[in-house]
Amino acid sequence: GILQLTDIVDALELAARTCPGELNPQQISAVGYSGGGGNVMGLCAKFPDLLHAGAAFFGISDYELWYRSEGRVDCNRTMDKAIGGGPDQFPERYAARSALYAVGNNPWTHLQVFWDSEEKACPPFLNEWYLAAAKRLGLSNIVARRSQPGDAARWFHGYRFNHPILAAGDDLFAPEFLAPRPAPVWPEQGELAVAGYVVTRHFA
Repeated sequence: GILQLTDIVDALELAARTCPGELNPQQISAVGYSGGGGNVMGLCAKFPDLLHAGAAFFGISDYELWYRSEGRVDCNRTMDKAIGGGPDQFPERYAARSALYAVGNNPWTHLQVFWDSEEKACPPFLNEWYLAAAKRLGLSNIVARRSQPGDAARWFHGYRFNHPILAAGDDLFAPEFLAPRPAPVWPEQGELAVAGYVVTRHFA
């Protein structure tokens, strides 16, 4: 997740340079599923004034917690390879990939967090703790979209090709993506949590 965020930002910067009339830098939104949902959360934490709006479906707010949940043991092996080992060996490398502990960096992006109560791969607490942290900090820009048995739409872990019902989420997040909103105005002083790095329009 930590390098994918810079890949996303590099792609946006390339698009702004090569197609300046096609990109509004004040209205960039992102939607992601699973690891992509984690990337949306990560962008909010590490590039806190970048996104206008976002939608994170069953995202990973904290990679250490996800590793310890063993929700996807195959992904634990992937993390072992990519990060060098587990969180007991490299706690700082996992902390650098956390969006959970930097949720307070971003009071602007209207973020909708989607998950299902019966989720197994990325356990619900990864979303619930993220929302609880936002609530403790008094943030009102993050909205829970939790589904459960009996709901007309279930946010099952997967993608549109194997769970077409996920397209129902468009009706919830697309209006926010398209709604105009002024660019965030940074206060003259305050605090940011630096999980690995943090980049704003004014400093990095």
